Amino acid sequence: MLMDLSLADLKQKSKLYLVYVCSQILIFSLFFAIQCFGNDSVIVTRLADNANIKEMARLISVFYTIFVLFYFIYFNNFFMRQKSEELGIYSILGFSDRKLINLFWLENTILILIGVILAVPLGLGIYALIRTWLIKFLGLDIAVWPIAIGLKAYFSLGSLGIITVIITYLELVWILKKNLVEIVNLQVIQDKKIKKRPVIAWVGITTLLIAYGLLIDLSQRPNDIWDKVGFMPIAALTAILLIGGTVLTINYSLPQLIDYLLKNKQVSYGQKNNVVLPRMQHRIRNKSQLITVIGLLFSLSVVTLGITAITLSYPKEAMKRVMPATLETILAKKKALSPSQTESIKKHFPAATVTDVEIVRVPIKEQLAITNKLIYQHLDAISLTEYNSLAIAEGKTKLKQVPVGQGVLVNYYASLNHRVDKRVNSTKGDQIYLKNSTNNNVIAFGNSVAIVVLNDGLFTNLQKKYADSNFYLTSINGKNMRDNMAIPKYFDHLQLKYLSSAKRNKEIVTANSPTFLLISIATVLFFISISTILYFTAKLEVAPVLSEYQTLIQLGYGKREIIKVVMLEISWLFVPTLVLGLISGFLGIYGASYMIMDTVTKSNWQIIFGTMRFVLYVTIPVYLCVYLLACRSVFGDIRRFVGKVLI
Repeated sequence: MLMDLSLADLKQKSKLYLVYVCSQILIFSLFFAIQCFGNDSVIVTRLADNANIKEMARLISVFYTIFVLFYFIYFNNFFMRQKSEELGIYSILGFSDRKLINLFWLENTILILIGVILAVPLGLGIYALIRTWLIKFLGLDIAVWPIAIGLKAYFSLGSLGIITVIITYLELVWILKKNLVEIVNLQVIQDKKIKKRPVIAWVGITTLLIAYGLLIDLSQRPNDIWDKVGFMPIAALTAILLIGGTVLTINYSLPQLIDYLLKNKQVSYGQKNNVVLPRMQHRIRNKSQLITVIGLLFSLSVVTLGITAITLSYPKEAMKRVMPATLETILAKKKALSPSQTESIKKHFPAATVTDVEIVRVPIKEQLAITNKLIYQHLDAISLTEYNSLAIAEGKTKLKQVPVGQGVLVNYYASLNHRVDKRVNSTKGDQIYLKNSTNNNVIAFGNSVAIVVLNDGLFTNLQKKYADSNFYLTSINGKNMRDNMAIPKYFDHLQLKYLSSAKRNKEIVTANSPTFLLISIATVLFFISISTILYFTAKLEVAPVLSEYQTLIQLGYGKREIIKVVMLEISWLFVPTLVLGLISGFLGIYGASYMIMDTVTKSNWQIIFGTMRFVLYVTIPVYLCVYLLACRSVFGDIRRFVGKVLI
């Protein structure tokens, strides 16, 4: 009997359930695609040296599982409100709570089962596309076909389906604990008049602003409140303020904004606003849990994607300090290249600048502490002329002058404080006053971290005194040559020891690309899932008010006006999550970047804004595409409901 009733109800409301099933299939398939990534034995084995793919996929799966469970809890609650009258009728006919629970649980179980089964081929298809792109992007020596997916991926999908069924059952038990009157009036109770709370609305906005201020304060490191009070306490406070501020802003500030717009006659009397605004207060308040969770998940996804992009791009940028030259030979007692070899390099690479550098290793009486662990008993002196020659070749700022008797220390750690005020004495009686420092390193730290720039006169004097401590290196530079692998290959042919920026950058990309790609793919899947939920929410929300659009047509609204109303109505679901998510996410990226990058790297702002631009390129097209699809689909529903009027 229960099976017959369930199947009859599913058939009767097939249009409503079709939207729900489609969303289930997509959500389950995206989850399955992530499982396939972590359980593809060929991919995991090939990338085992680069990243712990299995552990990362498992962590992503945990977050995605929580997200999926929230999705089902929310939509089950929504459908129970839609069925409130039906629940009351069944109760009047004598159905016990147990029978009602079993009836609706059976319906949900059938839908979940359909979603899980159909998600397998779709998920495999999505993963096949991701896998093919990954192989091509990383240049992996792997056959695109066949795909060997472990049974664990299927088991994970099945387990999620079972957990969803259990959660659905528990939610039905909780809902049906209400008395008959409450059940019948679920929808009415949900749509009760909203009380205006302007004070709480401003508290929500203020709370968010304080959280944003704490994130911006990270740019003041090491003089920020995070370092003074402690990172973990301020991080916990910021998280609480962000979550609390988002909840209050969506629950109270947005309805207050709509109330303000309703009171503004110029706004509320518009052709679109007079239709949309009156029901937006209730809709946003009724959807506050959904918008809040999606907004927070959106922010988290933006931050995760942004930080991952920074951890890939910043090491390459930081390498410009660690290895400032395109290629640099290892410091040695004699020159690495003969004149004929130098001419050969210039012939093969016309854009290259070859600079020979001489370093004098001056022993000193005092210890020179570069860091707590790097303590030297010598200085590596370079003349101002040769330093400036390298600076020009590498595109750095020259030093104008170095007074007699002074030296400019090249900082190993980047610092905004260029005052040193340290006097050192050579073993042969020369005193060097290290008054200032610079962050513009022109020699690879692999060759030396104790570089001091001296005026040419003092350098020549030390060069003669310490003739046995003279060392040489050759630095090769050129515009747009840092990633040119042809140069290190040429030096391999010469059988010379060297340091190469191209090789180091390739190592960075190879080491981080799998992690970056996995997180990027997972984040894109999150964005798709988030926007998909908004898509189906928009369709389900408009379904009960289709008759109102028919009334608008009778009042003289044409096709163009109806489309504008639909787009405005749906935007109230999409825009708040997008705006709050991007603001919180971008400020999270801004703050987190100062925990990853030093504060004096010249390209910091380029990296931060480049990362934000990358996030926008990923999120906006997905969001905009789903928004337009939702508008088109809802308009299609309206057109089918009203007949040929809008054709």
